Amino acid sequence: MIQPSKMKLKTVNQSLDKRYGWVKQGLYRGIFMSIGMNLLFPLILGETFTLRKALITTPIWIMVGFVLGYINKLKADENKHKKE
Repeated sequence: MIQPSKMKLKTVNQSLDKRYGWVKQGLYRGIFMSIGMNLLFPLILGETFTLRKALITTPIWIMVGFVLGYINKLKADENKHKKE
């Protein structure tokens, strides 16, 4: 049997995920883009990896990820209101 305190915590987590899920999505997207652009593409193109470049561009890619996550949230909210 689920205890009331655990049920309340689960409800709070779900409501936070609905409101701030775009932050988690944006962070994951930014990290993925950073890894791809700083590690994978230079490896494929035969360029050298530089730590300085990675330290400069990683925050930029993370900010881009946040922007894309927020845009996705706005589009999802817009589509939700259209269906209602």
